Amino acid sequence: MAFAHEKLQVYQKGLDSFAAVQPLLSSWSKEHAFVDHLSRAMESILFNLVEATRLRQTPKKLLTLDYALGSTFECAACLDIAVLKGLLDSAVGVEEKRRLLEICKMLIGLRNSWMSPRVAEDGCTYATEPLKRPDSRVFHHETLDMYRVAICFYRWLISTGPGKHLAPGFDRSVDILATCVVLNIAEGNGRYAELS
Repeated sequence: MAFAHEKLQVYQKGLDSFAAVQPLLSSWSKEHAFVDHLSRAMESILFNLVEATRLRQTPKKLLTLDYALGSTFECAACLDIAVLKGLLDSAVGVEEKRRLLEICKMLIGLRNSWMSPRVAEDGCTYATEPLKRPDSRVFHHETLDMYRVAICFYRWLISTGPGKHLAPGFDRSVDILATCVVLNIAEGNGRYAELS
C-alpha cells in the first residue's frame, strides 16, 4: 500500500529530478554557496509536497505547496549560477530547468485542483514571455528586470576574480550574499499572494 504522496506524478517527477542533480552536486565544491542551496531546495520540493499531501486544512495545504513551488524556482536559479560559474554546460542547465518546469506546472495544477472539488496535476499554463533566445530562459522570473540585474551583478563578480576588489576572506561572504539575492528573487516570484 502506497502513501498518498507516492501516487502523485509530481512526486515521482520530483524524485527523478532529485536523482538527476545528485551527480552534479557531488562533483561541485561546497565552496560555491549555491551548492548547499540547490541540495536543500531539491529536498524541499519533495518534503513540502509530502507535508502538503498530509495536511487536512486547504489553506495550510496550499501554503505548504507554495513552499515546494518556491523551491522549484530556487533550484532553477541555482542552475543559472552554476552556468555562470562555468560548472554546468548551458544546454544541460536548460535541460534540467525544463525538468523543473514540468514539476512547476504540475505543482500549480495540483494547487489549483486543491482549490476545487477535483484533484488533478495537469491542466496548468505556465509560460515566459517571447524572447530573442527562447532556449535560454525557461521560467518567468528570468524575464524580470531585477533578476537580470542580479545575474549581471553576479556575472561581474565572477569576472573580477577572487581578491581583486575585496579584502582577503570576504570572497566567500560576497558569494553567499550575491547567491541569496538571485535565489530570493526567483523563489519570491513563485509565491501566491493570499487574498482576504
